[in-house]
Amino acid sequence: MDLPRYLRAPEAARLVGGVHPNTLFRWADEGLFPKPVMIGPNTRGWRDDVLMKWMKSRPVKEAA
Repeated sequence: MDLPRYLRAPEAARLVGGVHPNTLFRWADEGLFPKPVMIGPNTRGWRDDVLMKWMKSRPVKEAA
């Protein structure tokens, strides 16, 4: 059984397409992105499996 990895904001931002880490928190507040979970007393992050599921759910658009 593979255990999920927890990604901090910079790594999660790179994974989902190179957005700024602050964008992930804004999207989460707006309900557009999964909410981070507490992985330590002062540390938030995202499970990699949750992010992969979110990315697979996104529609694919052709570049202009």
